[in-house]
Order: sequence, then structure tokens, then C-alpha cells
Amino acid sequence: MDEKEAPQTERSRGPSTNKTEQTRKKIIAAALDVFINQGFSDARVADICKKAGVAKGSMYNYFQTKESLFESVLQEFIATARIELQSGHRRQDETIKQYLKRVLLPVMQTLESSGRAQIARLVIVESDRFPSLAEAYVREVHQPLIDALRPLLDVALQEGELKNDGLVRYPHLLLASNWIGMIHNGMLCASSPLGRVHGRGVNSAGDGE
Repeated sequence: MDEKEAPQTERSRGPSTNKTEQTRKKIIAAALDVFINQGFSDARVADICKKAGVAKGSMYNYFQTKESLFESVLQEFIATARIELQSGHRRQDETIKQYLKRVLLPVMQTLESSGRAQIARLVIVESDRFPSLAEAYVREVHQPLIDALRPLLDVALQEGELKNDGLVRYPHLLLASNWIGMIHNGMLCASSPLGRVHGRGVNSAGDGE
């Protein structure tokens, strides 16, 4: 007696990996805009989904919380300075100061001109209520950038560009003028922004005093 073949059932197909990633990126891009314009606390998931053109609440298929979405915004749009430093190559005849000007400075200027620097200001304003924002910013942006700068500053000291090891021990000082500029331009005196503030910190890489 012949055995009957089991009926074949059609497998349900979910969205392709490519489409899933595209949707995820659309949500992140929409979140960046909503966070910049509304802040973190006032940003509604419904508004983010509407701007992304996805079904209301579908964000949670990709991100567990609004905080985890914010972290992805940092990874996607704000951590570019660290990525450029880690992936860039110093030219043979280039000093560390020249290298930082060529690689780091344009990224900082783009963050400011594109409005993405507002995310840093958002962290300053709202981290008291949402400590996880500052923690994510330090983890995803600030500390990795410091870690990428430190070996470059070590080389600058060894090659005589730095007069002392102050910046090697405290590379945060190299970024301090950027923070001051972002606070001044976005929170204190937006009508009279500081010009070329980003270059001041990088210029100090050749001084180290």
C-alpha cells in the first residue's frame, strides 16, 4: 500500500532582510528629525512612525524602547567622527595636527551645519531626567572618540608635535571647544553663533601647552 505524501504547506514569508534593514533605517532617520525638533521627552513614537511612513507602533518590532532607538540614532548619525578617525589613513608627510584637520574637522562642521549637533545639546538638557541619554552618548560617541584620539596624540608627542603630555593624559580637552561652541551656538546665543569654533580644539593638537 503506497504511503500518501504529506501535503506541502506553503511557508509564510516574512519581510526580506534588505527590506527590514531599510525600514529600520527609515525609523532611525525619522527619529533623528523628531528628537531634534521635539526633544526626547516630547518625542512620541506615533510621530516617529508617521514620519517614517510605517504603521503606528511598528517601531517596537525593531527597537524595544525609545531609549534604544535614541542609541541607534547616535550610532547611525553622530558617531561619524570616531568612524572617520578609525578608518582614515594618515599621509606619510602629514602631521597629526594636519591629519585631524583633514579628517576630524569636516565631520564636526557637518554635524553643526546639518543640525545633528542638536543631539548633543539635547543630551545636556534632558540627561537629568533621562540619565540613560548621557550614558548612551558617552558609550557610543564621546568615549570611542577619546579612545580613537589617544593613540594619535601619543604619536604627536613622540614626534615632537606636542610640547608636553597634557593632551595625551586629557584628550577630552581637545574636544572641549567643540562642546562650548555647540552650547553657545544652540542654547545661549543662536543669533550670534561662534564661527570656526571647531578648529580651535584641533589647533591645540600642535601646541599641547
